[in-house]
Amino acid sequence: MESELPILLYLFSFALAALAREPDRHLRGLQNPLQIPSRRQPDPRTPA
Repeated sequence: MESELPILLYLFSFALAALAREPDRHLRGLQNPLQIPSRRQPDPRTPA
């Protein structure tokens, strides 16, 4: 477990950097876009 810690920290910091740069694109790549309200488009499930 201790040997994996530096790798996990590196991946975590890389993920944080990616979120800071492209939050919407990063989230759309991970999950269904319908589950995440985008800043550019309103959520189709909620009334305007």
